[in-house]
Amino acid sequence: MKKLLCTLLTVLFIITVMAPGLCLAIGEGSDDVPENPMRYSLTSRITASLSISGGTAHVAGNVSAMYASAHCTIKVQLQKKDSNGVWRGVKSWTSSGTLSASAGGDYSVSSGSYRTCVTATVTYNGQSEHPYKYSGTRTC
Repeated sequence: MKKLLCTLLTVLFIITVMAPGLCLAIGEGSDDVPENPMRYSLTSRITASLSISGGTAHVAGNVSAMYASAHCTIKVQLQKKDSNGVWRGVKSWTSSGTLSASAGGDYSVSSGSYRTCVTATVTYNGQSEHPYKYSGTRTC
């Protein structure tokens, strides 16, 4: 029993440490995709948006820190679902700033399913956290 508990705690720790930086296929098809369920201590807000019109994807992401002198970096990635159901990055934008960071842009798309994946790093007073968020899926 003790060995099982130790193994479960190790797996939980690994998932907790690694999951925030990964763009996993969660919440597909929802406009209200939840953020990382962990409580953030340095991040006040993270957003991800995607709209498609006339063959152009309009992609945006933003991260805001709780502290005015915190440093923020952001990567906003447009992803397309391939024929195997795997999300693949097709275009990305990056930015950084103090207190907040925003990135995104427009990109020509062909038919298929798309979403936005936003990953960020917020650093303050020697501590860092890695919030992430997905937009809902849009079909072109």
